[in-house]
Amino acid sequence: MRRGKKWCRCFAVFAILNSIRQERAYKIFWARTWLIGKQQPMVFHRNEALIFLSQKFVVDCPRRRFGSRFIDSNEPVQMKHKAAIETMRWEALERFPAVGRLVCEGRGDAAQGLMTGR
Repeated sequence: MRRGKKWCRCFAVFAILNSIRQERAYKIFWARTWLIGKQQPMVFHRNEALIFLSQKFVVDCPRRRFGSRFIDSNEPVQMKHKAAIETMRWEALERFPAVGRLVCEGRGDAAQGLMTGR
């Protein structure tokens, strides 16, 4: 979550659980961007269709690390900011315990941690 902003990249449990996939040696998932004050996902429209803003992230479970920058997005404006896995800035997965439990261990009890930010 960014301080001073009205949005955060919250890892909605239903979005993660339905999108966890194995890609090469990594597990990837999509996460939605949420508006903090309204407790709802950020939505934009394109050609009269509503699109929920989401970004694709990567987790390296064997090495216990999380890619802190997104590798894909459904918002065309953000495409210039995406990172390649080869040049990813990795963070320790211990800093994101709920993501580690959901993505690497497949434990549904991580839902509470994701919603409370723990």
